[in-house]
Amino acid sequence: MPDSSSEPFLSLLAASFERHSGRTAVVFSDESTRYGRLARIAAGAGAQLRSRGVERGDRVALYLSDKPAFLRAHLGALWIGAVPLPLNPRFTVPELSYYLSDSGARALVFDDESQTRAEPAVQHSAARGDARANPVKAVDLLAVETLCSAAEKDEAPADVKADDPALLLYSSGTTGEPKGVVHTQANLAAAVTALARCWRFSSDDVLANVLPLFHIHGLSFATHVAWLSGATMLVGPAFHPRHTLGLVDRATVFMGVPPYYYAWLDRPEFAERAAGWSKLRLATCGSAPIRPDVLSRLQ
Repeated sequence: MPDSSSEPFLSLLAASFERHSGRTAVVFSDESTRYGRLARIAAGAGAQLRSRGVERGDRVALYLSDKPAFLRAHLGALWIGAVPLPLNPRFTVPELSYYLSDSGARALVFDDESQTRAEPAVQHSAARGDARANPVKAVDLLAVETLCSAAEKDEAPADVKADDPALLLYSSGTTGEPKGVVHTQANLAAAVTALARCWRFSSDDVLANVLPLFHIHGLSFATHVAWLSGATMLVGPAFHPRHTLGLVDRATVFMGVPPYYYAWLDRPEFAERAAGWSKLRLATCGSAPIRPDVLSRLQ
């Protein structure tokens, strides 16, 4: 793992994509994507965003429930030096309007499922008259087939600096309105490489990732760590007490939250199934404390 003390996250990401170009990066359903192609997909998606007026430093809101499309839009924004803003696709129109206005987003990427909320939220955000915000311009989500094939390009990523913004996430807003938290290129690189070293990630690892990608747990702690390590990531649409077991059967690492483990412990077949996980070397639990009384059962 390279030293992240001075390298921007995007530089580390591009270097990993090139170094592991022949290895499988992402598997979703029956579709596998190698790292070399992932770089071309990122460049193509970035070019599409740029053609819609997105420039370096612009915030790009990602309001998507489709995970492969989310990853392509996320990479496209990163590749041109824009700042991805992952959002919960279940946000209501008023909630989405707040995030767009407060962040000063220049683009909103949405899919068919979220379109009915995205369009009125853009209009409502523009009408807020928030002096801090730039006008929001909706960007239609490109078809996944376009991003995977015709839109692929061989273009180098933007020349970003260590203190440039790389990612924008919002606090939970439990004591007031959610606040935007800016992660710089150096900040994101340091955090991701530290976790990769702590968890001893390598290109031999296979990560089962069913976490929401709009949350830092599923996006940075899982996806970014895997990509900087050259690992293979098996992406599931969402956690399912039975279907997710099949992903973990093939994995060396699983990252979850307490409700996942509670749901498994309630299933009679879990203990026998887990006993066969000979490849699994690491299972993590984050985002909330897990009840101490279940740890011995899980072990």
